[in-house]
Amino acid sequence: MRRLKEIFIAAVTVAAVMAACVMPVLADNPYTAVNGGTGFFQKYFVVDENVEFPSVEFTYTIVPGEAVPKTPGKMEVYAGTTGASVGTADFTAAPATSYTTVQTGDSSVTLAAGQKYAKTKVNLDFTACSYTEPGVYRYKLTEVQCANEAVSCDTTDKYVDVYIMDNNGVLEYQGYTIHSTTEAPEVNATAGTAGTLADKIDGIQNEYETTDLYVGKVVTGNQGSRDKYFKFTVEVTGLEGITKLNANIAKADATSGTNLATAAANRGKTNPTEIAVDGTGKATGTFYLQNGQYVIIYGLTKDAVYTVTEDKEDYIQTPANDQSFVLDSLTFDDKTSDMVVIADGPYYTGFTNTRDGVIPTGILVKVAPIAVIGVIAVAGIVFLAVRNTKRKLEDTEAEE
Repeated sequence: MRRLKEIFIAAVTVAAVMAACVMPVLADNPYTAVNGGTGFFQKYFVVDENVEFPSVEFTYTIVPGEAVPKTPGKMEVYAGTTGASVGTADFTAAPATSYTTVQTGDSSVTLAAGQKYAKTKVNLDFTACSYTEPGVYRYKLTEVQCANEAVSCDTTDKYVDVYIMDNNGVLEYQGYTIHSTTEAPEVNATAGTAGTLADKIDGIQNEYETTDLYVGKVVTGNQGSRDKYFKFTVEVTGLEGITKLNANIAKADATSGTNLATAAANRGKTNPTEIAVDGTGKATGTFYLQNGQYVIIYGLTKDAVYTVTEDKEDYIQTPANDQSFVLDSLTFDDKTSDMVVIADGPYYTGFTNTRDGVIPTGILVKVAPIAVIGVIAVAGIVFLAVRNTKRKLEDTEAEE
């Protein structure tokens, strides 16, 4: 009996010890885990005003970020839990809406003079993420370099902080902020408000880097016609993701004239304001230019190659890189072919056409004396007429 009593006491003691160990664990985690919500950020795509938007897809990765320990005045940041996902941003060659001025609320876009932008939302999804404590949970958001090398992607890491709050003992998904550094939010400050995260952003901006091609024409020589229209062919290869190039013909004529000097095949031809790009990334445009005229072709991209040719007819042709010329204070001195285009343009090219004629000197020798004799004869006739008139007046006065 005594043995049974000892065993009972020992069992009660063990149970008490176990209960003492279990109770604090239960008290340490009173929350029921909660899942996150959804959100988005803006994708801003910037191009020059005269350039078509290329068709391009932007993709991203999102992974749990690194925890940040508590520091004076700053909150601790937890590493995000698994399950977060991010969408894509798709742009077409003709977005429904674009803007030449920054719109209200678009805080993370910057425009230079002569640029425009389009925008679209990229979805963030934290509904598969589970959170067990109130606090700030960090994720690292990274843009993947897109395939089109003419697009400058922003591949620097961005950070998404998800805020989980305690609402009377119940966890709730409060929202999120996106920022460009690992700065932690302040203690006792409203999440994401001004002064809390100075690096807060609402989106990511990308730019389509292009340059322009100027093609000009100069005519010289004593038999060179300044009215004559010459046929130019401009070919650009290596274009990607676009369906056309835009052209500015303000310094040329909309339609070539019908003057006698212009070849019959080149009369009444229209200068295009758009050049189609085929499926291989090649664009071919035909222009008709007189002396002192030029056209501008917009939207040439990195690694594109242009070639400019001209039907010179019976003129002597000199490319701009061998004989430069100036039109509207612009110096045309670049090569007409094999130019690999980068965004450091614009490029100025074209041709000088020269045509001289030799007039037989014998004709000039014979014509000159005849002309001199004619002048002397006229002068003599005038002199005699004046003298006769004077004599008649004198005779009339004598008779009176």
